[in-house]
Amino acid sequence: KSYANERLEISKFSQSNSNFKNALRAAYSRMAIFFSGMSFLRDFYYLVIITGDLAFSGKEEEYKVAEAFCQKLLEVTGLPNNRLFVIPGNHDVDRSEIKEWHLKGMYSFTAQDDIIKILADKDSFQILLRKFIEFNKFANIVSGRTLFDNNRYFYIRQLPVRKQDKTFSLNLLGLNSALFAGYDGDDKQKL
Repeated sequence: KSYANERLEISKFSQSNSNFKNALRAAYSRMAIFFSGMSFLRDFYYLVIITGDLAFSGKEEEYKVAEAFCQKLLEVTGLPNNRLFVIPGNHDVDRSEIKEWHLKGMYSFTAQDDIIKILADKDSFQILLRKFIEFNKFANIVSGRTLFDNNRYFYIRQLPVRKQDKTFSLNLLGLNSALFAGYDGDDKQKL
């Protein structure tokens, strides 16, 4: 299939509303209605990137709403799910998975060397990734792949793209920049 030379990037869906689930459903519904009237988008985009904050607190029920939106977005753009890339934001973190001792031991870094030590420690690394369990389930459903696992916090994909009868490779690096998110005030500090 040949794709045009455009990508669609969507960012920052989350809302800090006390009734988040209803507010999120309403926002996704409005966006789905907007996109449904744009049939000209079919075959225009070769890639959709959603850069974080698909949820408010990283809970399964929030991702069910996001999943419906992503399915509609793929339908409208005519893209297969392997052309959808989602990257977590700080609101995609399930903060209930973060214990007080995690904050003291893994979130109190002051230098890059501290971060390297945490990422190199297999036990600490697995604890850091545990807060993305629901995000990973969601990503697997909507894109057909698990993005982050016990061994990596990034992904690399090479995508063939056809433009003006020429095929080239687009190299995509998805980095989990929310890896150290999960404490109060994280959006104003070390992220």
